[in-house]
Amino acid sequence: LLADKRLARALDALHEARAHPVATAEALRETACDLLQYEKLVAYREYVLSDAFARDTRRLVQEGLHGLQDVALLQRDYRVW
Repeated sequence: LLADKRLARALDALHEARAHPVATAEALRETACDLLQYEKLVAYREYVLSDAFARDTRRLVQEGLHGLQDVALLQRDYRVW
């Protein structure tokens, strides 16, 4: 589980957000502003309504979040020692 590349990227992103919260907020704001543009909003809506998005979201909820929880618990237990 710890060797999962997606999990490693997610953890790296969390560490980056903690280390550089202002830069992370600015990047997220830029992304949010981009989504408000009409052309991108249409494409985003099509993606959100797609079967691929539903499948990815289902997989994230069923697998990814449990993996993140397990890693967080392992890291918490490690820090206690």
